[in-house]
Amino acid sequence: MVKLTTEDFPVLEWGNGFAFLARSPKQLSLVAKSEFARLQRMCLDGHVRLITATGFTFHVLNMNPTHEPHVILDMFRSFRAEDILSEGRQIDLKEFKRRVEWAVRERQKGDYDVDFMGPLRLKLAAATTYREAIDAVPRNM
Repeated sequence: MVKLTTEDFPVLEWGNGFAFLARSPKQLSLVAKSEFARLQRMCLDGHVRLITATGFTFHVLNMNPTHEPHVILDMFRSFRAEDILSEGRQIDLKEFKRRVEWAVRERQKGDYDVDFMGPLRLKLAAATTYREAIDAVPRNM
């Protein structure tokens, strides 16, 4: 099983209608109980992708709850789950930037109040590293 290291963060995970920028392993593992079944089905159907700040891309094959009890998370109806990842592959910076843009566009579908794409494209064009490209993703994703 592929394990991400702290060097791989931040990571961007996206699928049908959602995108999530996780700055740490703990952020990536936090899942709302109400969304878990839908996200897990999307993983099993092959619709969830993940890219890392080190330039690797993965398919998220499944999500497994980690069953670590946590009083605060229970109050917020959330829990931790671990992504099961396919073998990753390194992609070039141009492809990486294209995937970042695609993920943000996927998230923005139907959200007509906010236009992330203009500023994102400018930041992506200026990015010279994978980390700079992923740091171009808006913070509220």
